[in-house]
Amino acid sequence: MRIGVNALYLIPGEVGGTEIYLRNLLQALAQEPDDHEYILFTNRETGPDLAPPDPRFQIWPQPIKARFRPGRILWEQLVLSTGDCDVLLNPGFTAPWSARCPQLTWIHDLQHKRHPEYFKTADLLAW
Repeated sequence: MRIGVNALYLIPGEVGGTEIYLRNLLQALAQEPDDHEYILFTNRETGPDLAPPDPRFQIWPQPIKARFRPGRILWEQLVLSTGDCDVLLNPGFTAPWSARCPQLTWIHDLQHKRHPEYFKTADLLAW
């Protein structure tokens, strides 16, 4: 199975627990004795060290910056939705609306709903 991983949201050292979660998930998948192929869609900020040292993992860098959220989300809609994957994992809250394959999307928390006072207005509008 060809499994796509949408890591376009990742800004190393800046997205906290979601980065730790993704890195641990990839390491755990690398420990599984399977014949799946993993395609990691990354941005300009993320280096090749995201992928475990395993030939089943490939980095497909995309020419976008995660810090520019509107551009990143637009790229997800236009490019990731047409990817050649059997399933697409979206561990960073957002996903293509019309992907050609089944998707799993993670919502790590809803802190912005319970405590909006902890967030910038622009960030709240993005939610």
